Amino acid sequence: MNFKDLYKEVKSKKRVVSVVCPYGGQVMTALENARKKNIADSILVGKKEKIETSINEIGANVDDYKIVNASSDKEAARKGVSFVANQKADAIMKGKIQTATFMRAVLDKENGLRKGSILSHITAYEAKKYHKLLFITDGGIVIEPDLSEKIKILENAINYVRRLGIKKPKVAVMAHREAVDEKVKATTDAAKLAKMNDRGQIKNAFVDGPFAFDNAISKEAAEIKGIKSEVAGDADVLLVPDVVSGNLMAKAVMYMADCKFGGVVVGAKAPIILLSRADDAETKLNSIVMGLL
Repeated sequence: MNFKDLYKEVKSKKRVVSVVCPYGGQVMTALENARKKNIADSILVGKKEKIETSINEIGANVDDYKIVNASSDKEAARKGVSFVANQKADAIMKGKIQTATFMRAVLDKENGLRKGSILSHITAYEAKKYHKLLFITDGGIVIEPDLSEKIKILENAINYVRRLGIKKPKVAVMAHREAVDEKVKATTDAAKLAKMNDRGQIKNAFVDGPFAFDNAISKEAAEIKGIKSEVAGDADVLLVPDVVSGNLMAKAVMYMADCKFGGVVVGAKAPIILLSRADDAETKLNSIVMGLL
């Protein structure tokens, strides 16, 4: 499976994304690419004049988009979320708006997209040196998850990856090394999660750990270290110990490896697409696709 496969899957679904404050050429280029490739139509919510300027900036046609005027970022976020909550759009996407303002509307108890679980971020990588898509979670939302939060992050990832057709994903619970060390919580949590999976408390996946990065993705490294596991060297998902390690790992792969990538926030009633200003047009489009599967 690769991003081309994900694109094909989305094209058959006729999806709609609600975009809050889609100002600037980069955001609109991604949305125009999604429209031209029959991946998704967009509802653009924000200041109408700024939206139209952004559309004209990239040479696109204003008439190809539904534009909903909002006088402030707060109003735009509220209206954008309402389209998803009322099932008029399949995902919500952040444009040029403060993350705090955007997320406040998303998580509003009465009108938002909260559903009881925690939110977590998933990044997908298509790297030339790996034989399939690799997913890393959570490098963006939960700062220092305890064991119960790691279970929820894990369940979010399993549920998402299963939707892509991976019926029983292989999850490597990450640490600095592959041996359990009672002084290092990441290793003991990994062992507990693996045992919970063995006993059926965590379902629909192979979960094992602790793993270091090398033996999670390299069968050769795992064999050299004598690790025998269904997951070793063949992981679909890497569950990281905390947001710092996850973000560092994700950014290192993004900038140092020859790969394509995208990301999405899961755990709400609908996917949340949070784009980075540093993302290029292809990455933005990959993230949109991930949010619409």
